[in-house]
Amino acid sequence: MRVKNLINQGLLVSDDVIIEIIEDVIDHSKEFSGFLYDGFPRTINQFNALNSMLIKHGYKVDAVISLIVEEEIIIKRMLKRAELEGRSDDANIDIVKKRIETYRTQTEPLIEIFLKEGIDYYPVAGNTTIEDTFKHICKILDNLS
Repeated sequence: MRVKNLINQGLLVSDDVIIEIIEDVIDHSKEFSGFLYDGFPRTINQFNALNSMLIKHGYKVDAVISLIVEEEIIIKRMLKRAELEGRSDDANIDIVKKRIETYRTQTEPLIEIFLKEGIDYYPVAGNTTIEDTFKHICKILDNLS
């Protein structure tokens, strides 16, 4: 409810709130042997907060899967998503390019940190079909179990 209220107000959900939510899920999910975080962490600060919280609970990040997609394909897909889902933010090329640049400056540097921390890093070609990309990711996940 807290996140929904923030989003409805047009606000971003803070890293602290996201970490609190993840921690709550971990606290109430002792029967699971692991978790998959989709699109998180995206920044060094988020990784540090997540990592600290996981260590406190006796967990760690074991592996990271990263979709690698060429910029022109990203732009094409975002424009298509804008058309299909009516997302005006995806229809603006300048916004899409800014997102790509934000990824390069804020998220891409995490790769070096993951490798330095000994976290298995799996780059996956995202230029293929959804089905092929899904199969590749499933194969990685199956080998992690």
